[in-house]
Amino acid sequence: MMGAAKNTFPNATIHIPMINFSDSLPPITRTNLPQSNVETLGATFKLIRLNIPIQGSANNMVLNLSQTVNLTTTEYDILEKGLSFIPFDGRTAPDYSESACNITEYHRRLKIFAFFEPSDDITAKPPFTTKSDWEPPPRKIPKEVQDLIKLDWKTIKEIPRLKSSHLPNISEEEKRAINSLKQNSNIVIKPADKGSAVVIMDRPQYVQEALRQLNNPEYYKQLAEPIYPKSIPIIRDKITTLLSRGYINQKQAKYLVGESTARPRQFYLLPKIHKPRITWPTPLTPPGRPIVSDCGSESYRIAEFLDHHLNPLSTRHPSYIQDTALRGRGYTRAPSVRSTGTGGGSPD
Repeated sequence: MMGAAKNTFPNATIHIPMINFSDSLPPITRTNLPQSNVETLGATFKLIRLNIPIQGSANNMVLNLSQTVNLTTTEYDILEKGLSFIPFDGRTAPDYSESACNITEYHRRLKIFAFFEPSDDITAKPPFTTKSDWEPPPRKIPKEVQDLIKLDWKTIKEIPRLKSSHLPNISEEEKRAINSLKQNSNIVIKPADKGSAVVIMDRPQYVQEALRQLNNPEYYKQLAEPIYPKSIPIIRDKITTLLSRGYINQKQAKYLVGESTARPRQFYLLPKIHKPRITWPTPLTPPGRPIVSDCGSESYRIAEFLDHHLNPLSTRHPSYIQDTALRGRGYTRAPSVRSTGTGGGSPD
Protein backbone atom coordinates (compact mmCIF):
# COMPACT_ATOMS: atom_id res chain seq x y z
CA MET A 1 0.00 0.00 0.00
CA MET A 2 2.81 2.40 0.88
CA GLY A 3 4.64 1.52 -2.31
CA ALA A 4 1.55 2.32 -4.37
CA ALA A 5 1.17 5.65 -2.59
CA LYS A 6 4.78 6.55 -3.30
CA ASN A 7 4.41 5.68 -6.99
CA THR A 8 1.20 7.69 -7.28
CA PHE A 9 2.61 10.74 -5.47
CA PRO A 10 6.38 10.62 -6.18
CA ASN A 11 7.01 14.20 -5.02
CA ALA A 12 4.95 14.00 -1.84
CA THR A 13 6.31 13.48 1.65
CA ILE A 14 4.40 10.69 3.33
CA HIS A 15 4.12 11.01 7.09
CA ILE A 16 3.54 7.77 8.98
CA PRO A 17 2.83 7.87 12.73
CA MET A 18 5.37 5.88 14.68
CA ILE A 19 4.40 3.09 17.03
CA ASN A 20 3.94 4.87 20.31
CA PHE A 21 5.44 3.51 23.51
CA SER A 22 5.81 4.42 27.15
CA ASP A 23 9.06 5.90 28.42
CA SER A 24 8.71 3.64 31.45
CA LEU A 25 9.49 0.57 29.33
CA PRO A 26 12.91 -1.09 29.69
CA PRO A 27 15.68 0.60 27.65
CA ILE A 28 16.11 -2.37 25.30
CA THR A 29 12.39 -2.30 24.47
CA ARG A 30 12.42 1.45 23.85
CA THR A 31 15.38 0.94 21.52
CA ASN A 32 13.76 -1.88 19.55
CA LEU A 33 10.41 -0.18 18.95
CA PRO A 34 11.75 2.71 16.81
CA GLN A 35 13.81 0.18 14.87
CA SER A 36 10.63 -1.83 14.29
CA ASN A 37 9.04 1.32 12.90
CA VAL A 38 11.82 1.72 10.39
CA GLU A 39 11.83 -1.92 9.34
CA THR A 40 8.04 -2.14 9.10
CA LEU A 41 7.33 1.08 7.27
CA GLY A 42 10.56 1.37 5.31
CA ALA A 43 13.50 3.69 5.87
CA THR A 44 12.62 5.75 2.77
CA PHE A 45 9.51 7.18 4.44
CA LYS A 46 9.65 10.06 6.86
CA LEU A 47 8.46 9.02 10.30
CA ILE A 48 6.94 11.25 12.96
CA ARG A 49 6.08 10.28 16.49
CA LEU A 50 2.59 11.03 17.73
CA ASN A 51 2.70 13.31 20.73
CA ILE A 52 0.64 10.99 22.92
CA PRO A 53 2.28 10.72 26.33
CA ILE A 54 1.55 7.64 28.41
CA GLN A 55 1.70 7.81 32.16
CA GLY A 56 2.94 4.94 34.24
CA SER A 57 3.96 4.36 37.82
CA ALA A 58 7.60 3.91 38.71
CA ASN A 59 7.27 0.14 39.08
CA ASN A 60 4.96 -0.26 36.05
CA MET A 61 2.11 -1.51 38.25
CA VAL A 62 -0.22 1.24 37.01
CA LEU A 63 -0.59 2.20 33.34
CA ASN A 64 -2.58 5.32 32.56
CA LEU A 65 -3.80 5.32 28.95
CA SER A 66 -6.27 8.13 29.56
CA GLN A 67 -5.82 11.41 27.73
CA THR A 68 -8.27 13.25 29.98
CA VAL A 69 -6.94 12.36 33.43
CA ASN A 70 -3.46 12.96 34.80
CA LEU A 71 -3.14 10.89 37.93
CA THR A 72 -1.64 12.43 41.03
CA THR A 73 1.12 10.74 42.96
CA THR A 74 -1.38 9.76 45.65
CA GLU A 75 -3.73 8.22 43.08
CA TYR A 76 -0.84 6.19 41.72
CA ASP A 77 0.05 5.07 45.23
CA ILE A 78 -3.47 3.90 46.06
CA LEU A 79 -3.88 2.08 42.72
CA GLU A 80 -0.55 0.32 43.21
CA LYS A 81 -2.07 -1.39 46.24
CA GLY A 82 -4.19 -3.38 43.78
CA LEU A 83 -7.90 -3.56 43.03
CA SER A 84 -8.43 -6.17 45.75
CA PHE A 85 -7.12 -3.81 48.44
CA ILE A 86 -9.78 -2.99 51.05
CA PRO A 87 -9.40 0.59 52.27
CA PHE A 88 -10.29 1.39 55.88
CA ASP A 89 -10.26 4.97 57.10
CA GLY A 90 -10.41 4.07 60.79
CA ARG A 91 -13.75 5.80 61.37
CA THR A 92 -16.26 3.12 60.47
CA ALA A 93 -16.75 0.60 63.25
CA PRO A 94 -15.54 -2.89 62.33
CA ASP A 95 -18.26 -5.33 61.30
CA TYR A 96 -18.17 -8.40 63.53
CA SER A 97 -21.23 -10.04 61.96
CA GLU A 98 -19.12 -12.29 59.73
CA SER A 99 -17.13 -13.51 62.73
CA ALA A 100 -20.37 -14.26 64.56
CA CYS A 101 -21.64 -16.28 61.57
CA ASN A 102 -18.41 -18.29 61.47
CA ILE A 103 -18.62 -19.05 65.19
CA THR A 104 -22.26 -20.08 64.86
CA GLU A 105 -21.37 -22.45 62.02
CA TYR A 106 -18.54 -23.91 64.13
CA HIS A 107 -20.97 -24.54 67.00
CA ARG A 108 -23.43 -26.18 64.60
CA ARG A 109 -20.76 -28.61 63.41
CA LEU A 110 -19.83 -29.30 67.02
CA LYS A 111 -23.45 -30.17 67.86
CA ILE A 112 -23.77 -32.48 64.86
CA PHE A 113 -20.50 -34.24 65.73
CA ALA A 114 -21.70 -34.77 69.31
CA PHE A 115 -25.19 -35.86 68.21
CA PHE A 116 -24.09 -38.78 66.04
CA GLU A 117 -22.40 -41.78 67.57
CA PRO A 118 -18.92 -42.65 66.26
CA SER A 119 -20.34 -45.90 64.90
CA ASP A 120 -23.03 -44.11 62.88
CA ASP A 121 -22.61 -44.35 59.14
CA ILE A 122 -22.63 -40.71 58.07
CA THR A 123 -22.72 -40.58 54.30
CA ALA A 124 -21.11 -37.67 52.51
CA LYS A 125 -23.43 -34.92 51.34
CA PRO A 126 -24.21 -35.45 47.65
CA PRO A 127 -22.96 -32.70 45.36
CA PHE A 128 -25.23 -30.00 43.96
CA THR A 129 -27.51 -29.61 46.95
CA THR A 130 -28.40 -26.48 48.85
CA LYS A 131 -26.40 -26.06 52.03
CA SER A 132 -28.31 -27.46 55.00
CA ASP A 133 -28.87 -25.44 58.17
CA TRP A 134 -30.18 -28.38 60.21
CA GLU A 135 -28.83 -28.95 63.67
CA PRO A 136 -29.82 -31.34 66.47
CA PRO A 137 -32.45 -30.21 68.99
CA PRO A 138 -31.00 -28.75 72.22
CA ARG A 139 -32.26 -31.64 74.36
CA LYS A 140 -30.13 -34.03 72.29
CA ILE A 141 -26.91 -32.06 72.82
CA PRO A 142 -24.61 -33.28 75.64
CA LYS A 143 -24.28 -30.87 78.57
CA GLU A 144 -20.51 -30.65 78.06
CA VAL A 145 -21.00 -29.30 74.55
CA GLN A 146 -23.66 -26.83 75.67
CA ASP A 147 -21.36 -25.55 78.42
CA LEU A 148 -18.51 -25.17 75.93
CA ILE A 149 -20.71 -23.16 73.56
CA LYS A 150 -21.86 -20.88 76.39
CA LEU A 151 -18.26 -20.35 77.45
CA ASP A 152 -17.30 -19.46 73.87
CA TRP A 153 -19.95 -16.75 73.62
CA LYS A 154 -19.12 -15.41 77.09
CA THR A 155 -15.44 -15.15 76.17
CA ILE A 156 -16.19 -13.51 72.84
CA LYS A 157 -18.45 -10.89 74.42
CA GLU A 158 -15.73 -10.03 76.94
CA ILE A 159 -13.17 -9.32 74.23
CA PRO A 160 -12.88 -5.52 74.01
CA ARG A 161 -14.02 -4.19 70.68
CA LEU A 162 -11.16 -2.63 68.78
CA LYS A 163 -11.44 1.10 68.37
CA SER A 164 -11.52 1.59 64.67
CA SER A 165 -9.81 5.00 64.90
CA HIS A 166 -6.58 3.16 65.78
CA LEU A 167 -6.55 1.00 62.66
CA PRO A 168 -6.69 3.09 59.47
CA ASN A 169 -4.80 1.68 56.50
CA ILE A 170 -5.12 4.78 54.31
CA SER A 171 -4.38 8.45 54.87
CA GLU A 172 -6.87 11.27 54.43
CA GLU A 173 -5.19 12.19 51.16
CA GLU A 174 -5.51 8.60 49.92
CA LYS A 175 -9.17 8.60 50.91
CA ARG A 176 -9.74 11.72 48.81
CA ALA A 177 -7.88 10.08 45.93
CA ILE A 178 -10.16 7.02 46.11
CA ASN A 179 -13.27 9.20 46.07
CA SER A 180 -11.91 11.20 43.15
CA LEU A 181 -11.27 8.07 41.08
CA LYS A 182 -14.59 6.53 42.10
CA GLN A 183 -16.60 9.59 41.09
CA ASN A 184 -14.87 10.06 37.75
CA SER A 185 -17.29 8.53 35.24
CA ASN A 186 -15.06 9.47 32.29
CA ILE A 187 -12.54 6.70 32.94
CA VAL A 188 -12.57 2.93 33.32
CA ILE A 189 -10.20 1.16 35.71
CA LYS A 190 -9.52 -2.51 35.02
CA PRO A 191 -6.92 -5.12 35.96
CA ALA A 192 -4.62 -6.11 33.13
CA ASP A 193 -5.35 -9.42 31.42
CA LYS A 194 -1.96 -10.79 32.50
CA GLY A 195 0.19 -9.75 35.40
CA SER A 196 -0.98 -7.58 38.27
CA ALA A 197 -0.96 -4.16 36.63
CA VAL A 198 -3.89 -1.74 36.85
CA VAL A 199 -4.96 0.00 33.63
CA ILE A 200 -6.82 3.30 33.33
CA MET A 201 -8.59 4.06 30.06
CA ASP A 202 -10.91 6.79 28.84
CA ARG A 203 -14.45 5.43 28.78
CA PRO A 204 -14.88 6.11 25.03
CA GLN A 205 -11.71 4.05 24.39
CA TYR A 206 -13.07 1.15 26.41
CA VAL A 207 -16.52 1.29 24.78
CA GLN A 208 -14.97 1.58 21.32
CA GLU A 209 -12.94 -1.60 21.85
CA ALA A 210 -16.00 -3.43 23.18
CA LEU A 211 -18.07 -2.41 20.16
CA ARG A 212 -15.23 -3.34 17.80
CA GLN A 213 -15.41 -6.90 19.09
CA LEU A 214 -19.19 -7.14 19.46
CA ASN A 215 -19.72 -5.88 15.90
CA ASN A 216 -17.64 -8.74 14.50
CA PRO A 217 -20.26 -11.09 12.97
CA GLU A 218 -17.79 -13.97 13.02
CA TYR A 219 -18.08 -14.20 16.80
CA TYR A 220 -21.18 -12.26 17.83
CA LYS A 221 -24.74 -11.90 16.64
CA GLN A 222 -27.07 -9.19 17.86
CA LEU A 223 -30.30 -10.48 19.36
CA ALA A 224 -33.64 -8.78 19.12
CA GLU A 225 -34.33 -9.69 22.74
CA PRO A 226 -32.67 -11.68 25.55
CA ILE A 227 -32.97 -15.44 25.17
CA TYR A 228 -32.41 -16.46 28.78
CA PRO A 229 -36.14 -16.20 29.70
CA LYS A 230 -36.81 -18.83 27.01
CA SER A 231 -33.91 -20.98 28.19
CA ILE A 232 -35.23 -21.32 31.75
CA PRO A 233 -38.17 -23.67 30.95
CA ILE A 234 -35.95 -25.76 28.65
CA ILE A 235 -33.35 -26.26 31.38
CA ARG A 236 -36.00 -27.06 33.98
CA ASP A 237 -37.53 -29.63 31.67
CA LYS A 238 -34.16 -31.38 31.38
CA ILE A 239 -33.73 -31.32 35.16
CA THR A 240 -37.18 -32.86 35.58
CA THR A 241 -36.17 -35.64 33.19
CA LEU A 242 -32.99 -36.32 35.18
CA LEU A 243 -35.05 -36.49 38.36
CA SER A 244 -37.69 -38.82 36.91
CA ARG A 245 -35.01 -41.21 35.66
CA GLY A 246 -33.27 -41.33 39.03
CA TYR A 247 -30.03 -39.62 38.02
CA ILE A 248 -30.51 -36.91 40.67
CA ASN A 249 -32.58 -36.64 43.83
CA GLN A 250 -35.14 -34.05 44.85
CA LYS A 251 -32.65 -31.86 46.70
CA GLN A 252 -30.29 -31.82 43.75
CA ALA A 253 -33.12 -30.94 41.39
CA LYS A 254 -34.07 -28.01 43.62
CA TYR A 255 -30.48 -26.77 43.61
CA LEU A 256 -29.99 -27.13 39.85
CA VAL A 257 -33.18 -25.23 39.05
CA GLY A 258 -31.69 -22.17 40.74
CA GLU A 259 -33.40 -18.89 41.42
CA SER A 260 -36.75 -18.04 39.90
CA THR A 261 -35.27 -14.97 38.21
CA ALA A 262 -31.98 -15.28 36.34
CA ARG A 263 -29.37 -12.54 36.17
CA PRO A 264 -28.47 -11.28 32.69
CA ARG A 265 -24.89 -12.05 31.71
CA GLN A 266 -22.38 -9.22 32.03
CA PHE A 267 -19.87 -8.48 29.26
CA TYR A 268 -16.59 -6.75 30.05
CA LEU A 269 -12.98 -6.54 28.86
CA LEU A 270 -9.57 -6.99 30.43
CA PRO A 271 -6.94 -4.91 28.57
CA LYS A 272 -4.19 -7.04 27.04
CA ILE A 273 -1.35 -4.58 27.55
CA HIS A 274 1.18 -7.41 27.17
CA LYS A 275 0.47 -7.54 23.45
CA PRO A 276 2.90 -5.70 21.12
CA ARG A 277 1.85 -2.11 20.66
CA ILE A 278 1.85 -2.51 16.89
CA THR A 279 -1.12 -4.89 17.24
CA TRP A 280 -3.24 -2.50 19.32
CA PRO A 281 -6.39 -1.24 17.55
CA THR A 282 -5.32 2.35 18.32
CA PRO A 283 -2.16 3.75 19.96
CA LEU A 284 -3.97 4.12 23.29
CA THR A 285 -6.40 1.21 23.11
CA PRO A 286 -5.03 -2.27 23.80
CA PRO A 287 -7.07 -5.24 22.63
CA GLY A 288 -9.40 -6.49 25.34
CA ARG A 289 -9.96 -10.04 26.47
CA PRO A 290 -13.75 -10.47 26.27
CA ILE A 291 -15.33 -12.03 29.33
CA VAL A 292 -18.99 -12.87 29.77
CA SER A 293 -19.82 -13.34 33.43
CA ASP A 294 -22.14 -16.32 33.80
CA CYS A 295 -22.52 -16.15 37.59
CA GLY A 296 -26.17 -16.25 38.60
CA SER A 297 -27.39 -17.03 35.08
CA GLU A 298 -30.08 -19.58 34.30
CA SER A 299 -27.48 -22.14 33.15
CA TYR A 300 -24.79 -21.55 35.79
CA ARG A 301 -25.71 -24.42 38.11
CA ILE A 302 -26.49 -26.93 35.39
CA ALA A 303 -23.12 -26.02 33.84
CA GLU A 304 -21.49 -26.91 37.17
CA PHE A 305 -23.27 -30.26 37.01
CA LEU A 306 -22.04 -30.97 33.48
CA ASP A 307 -18.48 -29.91 34.29
CA HIS A 308 -18.47 -32.20 37.33
CA HIS A 309 -19.23 -35.22 35.15
CA LEU A 310 -17.32 -34.30 31.99
CA ASN A 311 -14.09 -33.05 33.53
CA PRO A 312 -12.89 -36.52 34.68
CA LEU A 313 -13.35 -37.77 31.11
CA SER A 314 -11.14 -35.03 29.68
CA THR A 315 -8.21 -36.15 31.83
CA ARG A 316 -8.23 -39.56 30.11
CA HIS A 317 -7.44 -38.07 26.72
CA PRO A 318 -3.96 -39.02 25.43
CA SER A 319 -3.04 -35.36 24.89
CA TYR A 320 -4.11 -34.21 28.35
CA ILE A 321 -1.46 -32.31 30.32
CA GLN A 322 -2.24 -31.79 33.97
CA ASP A 323 -0.17 -28.66 34.34
CA THR A 324 1.80 -26.62 31.84
CA ALA A 325 4.60 -26.57 34.42
CA LEU A 326 5.07 -30.29 33.73
CA ARG A 327 6.69 -29.38 30.43
CA GLY A 328 9.56 -27.88 32.37
CA ARG A 329 10.04 -31.16 34.23
CA GLY A 330 10.67 -33.21 31.12
CA TYR A 331 7.08 -34.20 30.30
CA THR A 332 6.15 -33.89 26.63
CA ARG A 333 3.40 -35.16 24.40
CA ALA A 334 4.05 -38.30 22.41
CA PRO A 335 4.97 -37.39 18.80
CA SER A 336 2.18 -39.56 17.42
CA VAL A 337 -0.53 -37.86 19.47
CA ARG A 338 -2.28 -34.91 17.95
CA SER A 339 -3.47 -32.35 20.47
CA THR A 340 -7.12 -31.38 20.42
CA GLY A 341 -6.69 -28.51 22.84
CA THR A 342 -7.90 -30.49 25.84
CA GLY A 343 -5.96 -29.62 28.94
CA GLY A 344 -4.71 -26.65 30.86
CA GLY A 345 -2.70 -24.83 28.20
CA SER A 346 -3.71 -21.54 26.65
CA PRO A 347 -2.53 -20.51 23.19
CA ASP A 348 -2.72 -16.83 24.11
